[in-house]
Amino acid sequence: MKTLKSYHTRGGYPFNVIERQGDIALADGGSVGYEVFEVQSHDGREIGGNWCEPAEYPPSNEQWGTKGWSFKHEASARRKFDELTNDLQP
Repeated sequence: MKTLKSYHTRGGYPFNVIERQGDIALADGGSVGYEVFEVQSHDGREIGGNWCEPAEYPPSNEQWGTKGWSFKHEASARRKFDELTNDLQP
């Protein structure tokens, strides 16, 4: 499976994944802020007649607000990241 790159783009802005725990990622977008999201994945699929290998990816725009969140400040993003990763603890 192709794992989520540490670097992805949302809305034309580059984001660098700075921390990941399980399927929860915290990304830094520099001057545009931070993102916390649930890493999505698929087992391979055909798109436009081309086969795409299994891969991980950030949530779609439609999933934002339920599987991904944007923050202006790192402290706020870290609180959400901690909340989601604490939910993973048994």
